[in-house]
Amino acid sequence: MQPWRMGLLAVLMVVATGVGTRADDALVGAAAQRTVLLDFIAESSLAERGYARARIVHLLDAAGGAALERVFSERVKQEALNHSVLDDVLHHLNKAVVDRRYRDALKKHKDAPDRLVLPGLVADRKARRIVVYAQATGLTAKGEPPEFFIIAENSGHDYEALSVAFVKPSDVHRALRFIGMEPGRRVDPDRLQFWPKGERALLTFTARLTDKETVGPVRMERLFVDRKTGKPLDGAGLVFIGSAFVPSPTDPDETVYAADVFGPNAIAANYNEPSAVFDVPRQAPQKEIYGQIGVNPDTVFPPLALLEIVIEPEYKDGKKRVVDLDLSVALAPGRQGAELGDMALTLKNAQGETLDRNASVSNVLERFATLVEDGHDPFVTVRFDDALPLESVRRICVILAALDTEKGIRLEPPPPDQLYYRAFTPDPAFKDRARRFAQPWELRLTRGADGVTGVLTRLTQSWQEKRTEPDIVAEDFPVASGEALRAKLDELGPGLKVVLVFAAPDIVHGGLMAFIEPIRSTHPLIHVFVEGLIRGTIPREKGDDALDVISVQGSDR
Repeated sequence: MQPWRMGLLAVLMVVATGVGTRADDALVGAAAQRTVLLDFIAESSLAERGYARARIVHLLDAAGGAALERVFSERVKQEALNHSVLDDVLHHLNKAVVDRRYRDALKKHKDAPDRLVLPGLVADRKARRIVVYAQATGLTAKGEPPEFFIIAENSGHDYEALSVAFVKPSDVHRALRFIGMEPGRRVDPDRLQFWPKGERALLTFTARLTDKETVGPVRMERLFVDRKTGKPLDGAGLVFIGSAFVPSPTDPDETVYAADVFGPNAIAANYNEPSAVFDVPRQAPQKEIYGQIGVNPDTVFPPLALLEIVIEPEYKDGKKRVVDLDLSVALAPGRQGAELGDMALTLKNAQGETLDRNASVSNVLERFATLVEDGHDPFVTVRFDDALPLESVRRICVILAALDTEKGIRLEPPPPDQLYYRAFTPDPAFKDRARRFAQPWELRLTRGADGVTGVLTRLTQSWQEKRTEPDIVAEDFPVASGEALRAKLDELGPGLKVVLVFAAPDIVHGGLMAFIEPIRSTHPLIHVFVEGLIRGTIPREKGDDALDVISVQGSDR
């Protein structure tokens, strides 16, 4: 029998017979367990997985003999000491180290009002710094695509996460607020909130394998690569959005922190996970970005390495990344056309102070560029004046679509009486009835002497045998006003909640909104095609003349 197996049997005998209750027996038991573990390391191939003898000695010293004895008695029992059991032993040794550090920190900082000590973390309000203890999963560049940077212990997503934290997500949230950060806002497409909004934190990972051997410190972004380019991610930090407080699944009268209770129990994901504590600072729908990020092969942590994750605000001097702005677009005094030069833009900050009044498009774009270059994220709410021609609205929206990027500005949901700006830049493919999966309503609007009038079109698909495409039957119904449009939809039935509007370019924004307002509660998805051109404007085949003035960081879509 191999020496380590004989030692294991001896240890188990001690545990089973209760020997070791006295101090000297406890010391003998812990020493024997240490010998068993180190002998097994020496005689196995575990060193290839990062289980070097020095690393184990360092971990055992940090955990203490009592912790080692407890782990063996609880986890090994009658099992042979194999890779799986050893992983389990090391996991619990890591927890023992973290628990010991927690107890030590409680004693050290018991009278320090600027320190917050919670299981698995220590926060320093003066330094604006949090240390979180976690464990590496051993995820490699050849493994599953990483979907999570940090998860909680109850997540179950270890196979696609970089690390598992020995801390509750709600305690990370509490610590962030303790050091002066406030949660922002999560992505919610149903509310037209497509960007995570909030101040950013910088995360740095370090694995202390022995007293002399460490991996790191490494900024979180450098632990991953873009699989297309092979380059590490940009050091943009993460947005503190905060998970939601929701009713408990066991007691509706009790409120729980969603990331504590509900999967995926994420502290930080690499996609827009609405229940996580942190979000990435970009639009990253899970299905669209899956597999785009890989583990950096140059910075892989050994499996089960004990990690220290330092979390700090991006800015510690009071500077804010988020800048809320209100952009109003109207015709310039004395102008009636739809060219960019006919427009006057007014920009105000969150306090209502005017930054630019009746400014040109280029001047406002320069303002945006300056803010972005200074490390701010402009979150812009756009308002279109009622008298603005739809062709002008469309041109401004083309510019906004090009700027609405990670390295540009971030467009906010519209005011209640307006459409989201992307309603005016719909996909041209929507015009092709034969390519649609289902048929929306069509509404054609024209401007006459008596104001705006329309024609509502109902499209019915009829499928014939041995035909791969349906026949489409169109029925037109004149509607003289928004109220008539509402009545006709009620009469014909709701159909799809989607309306494609084909509007003459000289209809003003207020005329459009008055016409469609009665149906917005039942048909919220409205796309506006501005048909034709106002007399005197020049068509552009490639790009739009509006795009010629764009200078804010370009588009990274």
